[in-house]
Amino acid sequence: MNIGLGIVTTIIVIVLIFLIIVLRKEFNKILSYGLLLGGIILLTYSVLLLTGLHDPYAHHIR
Repeated sequence: MNIGLGIVTTIIVIVLIFLIIVLRKEFNKILSYGLLLGGIILLTYSVLLLTGLHDPYAHHIR
């Protein structure tokens, strides 16, 4: 379950970062840096999901 969520998040992040790089000249600098920071945070989250360090479903298992 974490691997599927991590893969989906990674695909979304790759598309987001690619769009930010392509459209960077048209965006405001502050907006583009904010979106880039958001993409990096999502990429970090997807890496944590893929490696198994973060398990969002662990609190259901007792």
